[in-house]
Amino acid sequence: MVTNAGAEFYAAKEKYENAKTPEEKLKYLYEMLKTAPKHKGSEHLIAWINKKISEYEKIIEEGKYKKGGSGIKLIEKSGDILISILGIENSGKSYFLRKFTNANVEVSEIPFSTINPAIGTIFYNCVYYQFVEIPSTFERKFRSILSLSDYYILILDEKRDIKEQLERINKFSEGIIEFSTIPNNKYKIIYNKFDDFKDVNLQEILENIIKDLDLIRIKPIDSDHCVILNKESTIKDFIEKINKKWIDKFRYAKIIRENKIIRAGLNYKLEDKDIIELKLKI
Repeated sequence: MVTNAGAEFYAAKEKYENAKTPEEKLKYLYEMLKTAPKHKGSEHLIAWINKKISEYEKIIEEGKYKKGGSGIKLIEKSGDILISILGIENSGKSYFLRKFTNANVEVSEIPFSTINPAIGTIFYNCVYYQFVEIPSTFERKFRSILSLSDYYILILDEKRDIKEQLERINKFSEGIIEFSTIPNNKYKIIYNKFDDFKDVNLQEILENIIKDLDLIRIKPIDSDHCVILNKESTIKDFIEKINKKWIDKFRYAKIIRENKIIRAGLNYKLEDKDIIELKLKI
């Protein structure tokens, strides 16, 4: 436990340890997260708190401790990158999802007409992007989707109070991520002018998501689907992601990069859009 945490943190920790229900546990975990020291030495503590938050949110959402409650089917991450779309009622989330993805969602002027998460996907530059529209009812049961998400798009109504919109969204996302008008590599804000999103360049947004998240796209030769890796990853990391058993059979790899062919070993560092062919022992 971090020794330089303040009294508020330890008070929340004691309440968490004495709590009897998942709802109480979750409440005090959020207090611990708010009051925990934020520096390099507390990284493991923050990670532990976030892990516990996810566990208790899942318990509550599945209804294991709710009398007569029914389980809630969570969104499963089926794409390479999961992107949550957030905004208040009638901000244009459903229209955005229908315009830019394969989602067949109803667009309505009636507030809160979207009551369940809506999903749409895009395959672009060998990557599957999965978009999920979070209903503006902002029910707690949808928070687990935020925890699963890699990135966030906020649709804000340019004609309504921006601060008030952010406050409502942040109340829902508290403890997971905090949004502001300041640029951030975890989210993108789109101000809806209700002009068919004519100024939105989705391809540019998707490319920036790869850069913002420090990811690289590695395409196996003769495949249309890339393997997504963290920046600075090596050929070994690539093999471990697709089939760990191939490590022992590895001879060398051929990398196609900007029309050049490079012969490389396991520790060779990969770059975005590399095409790779593995040579294995028979």
